[in-house]
Amino acid sequence: MAGLKSTSTTAGQASGQTAINQGDFLAKMLAYTNCMRGHGIPDFPDPTPGPNGQGGGFSISAGPGSDLDPTSPRFEAANRACQPLLPYGGSLPAPTPQQLAEEMKFAACIREHGFPTWPDPNSKGVFVIHNFDMSSPEFQSTEKTCHSTSKFTGPMGVQATNSGPNAPAQH
Repeated sequence: MAGLKSTSTTAGQASGQTAINQGDFLAKMLAYTNCMRGHGIPDFPDPTPGPNGQGGGFSISAGPGSDLDPTSPRFEAANRACQPLLPYGGSLPAPTPQQLAEEMKFAACIREHGFPTWPDPNSKGVFVIHNFDMSSPEFQSTEKTCHSTSKFTGPMGVQATNSGPNAPAQH
């Protein structure tokens, strides 16, 4: 996103939920894609299978004014309408303590490399960001560095929004 980049990935099986086979999983992801397009987000990407044929996700890259800007009211409304179509209703599986520790290291690394407002993940392993430019070359470079440093490899949940009581200025 010329102002934002969000990688929204859903993978695996949430604890206490019945496993969805990979074909059904990707069919649900495609249903979500078609719903988003039908709700005014025509550039919404097709889903991509996850590593080792498990799960899958979407890579979204756009900016302010784009239909893919996850902070736009139109995108947020489409997501709310379509989210129930995602596998498990769009909820990422609860992270293991090890995954959460890796995400915390990742967040600390991002902050140490010049993005002091980058949040820690919440208890569900989701980074809730407010008005944050994830597409800048500086952030992209930092993200690559921090992924390798933290050994963070699982699904990365990002919830981008343009609201919030303490929304930091866009980088």
